[in-house]
Amino acid sequence: MVKQVGIKEIAKLSNTSIGTVDRVLNNRTGVSPKTKQRVLEIVKQTGYVKNNIASRLKLSAGKKVSIAVVLPQVINGISYWNLPRMGVKKALNELSDFGVELEFIDFSSDDKNHYKKIVD
Repeated sequence: MVKQVGIKEIAKLSNTSIGTVDRVLNNRTGVSPKTKQRVLEIVKQTGYVKNNIASRLKLSAGKKVSIAVVLPQVINGISYWNLPRMGVKKALNELSDFGVELEFIDFSSDDKNHYKKIVD
């Protein structure tokens, strides 16, 4: 198994800072064309792939991702939508460490205007 290369290694190999590598990878300004080309060449040579989980963990310290899930109301505890609701809750438990928040918004399935109002 090949060891995954991170931005620290890219910075070391390209003789730049981690911040410079981050600016290049996220296509931000403040990097000379020559340095940008050098970093991109190292990225290509090493087969660097962004680690989205690591990035999200770092962001979760200060930023939250909020997701709204719109589902029909459960009436009398019996609904087809209980299983999808439980699945979403399970997924949230797995993502909560990454700064993901969830809000369920219920609508009356027999009131089309109520649904439109919620979605708007």
